[in-house]
Amino acid sequence: EFMREFVELKVPLVFCNRGVDGIKAPVVCSNSYYGGYLATKHLLEHGYDRIAFLSVLHYQTSMARYNGYMAALWEHGLEVDETLVRNIPDFSRVELGYRMMKELLENKAQVNGVFCFNDQLACGAINAIHEAGLRVSDDIGVIGYDNTTLCTVPAEALTSVSFKKYEIGCRAAELLLSMIREPGK
Repeated sequence: EFMREFVELKVPLVFCNRGVDGIKAPVVCSNSYYGGYLATKHLLEHGYDRIAFLSVLHYQTSMARYNGYMAALWEHGLEVDETLVRNIPDFSRVELGYRMMKELLENKAQVNGVFCFNDQLACGAINAIHEAGLRVSDDIGVIGYDNTTLCTVPAEALTSVSFKKYEIGCRAAELLLSMIREPGK
């Protein structure tokens, strides 16, 4: 509703990272499909071939990253094993990554790599891996997404796809200034 008021008042809008349903405005975002592809390809190139995908359904970017995950697997001649895919309809939290990874390990899933929707889920997955007496990288490779400060929290550094938030913000600001300067454009 808040955004609709801006539209009615003809206030220029530019969204970062995701749009709002029903609001027609430019969106500046990263290529989550390609990021998911790169994350999965990285794991594959390091010898991991049973790769889980941990995500939350709340975000539009979840499906794009999942599609990138699938594309990398298919490119390497691997089938997507849906028993290794975990989605929770909630907001990202470390506990959710822990819970999803723990479930995989308790179900004796043959997993040797995990691509997590973001760094929060990856940190949780790492906690579950350690609790199970396994070692990150040696037993299960882990990659996150966003390259946040959480990457330095675990005992070992977390590999993560870099999310260019500064560049996205700059481009959005450029677009917004252009819209303000040339209202009909």
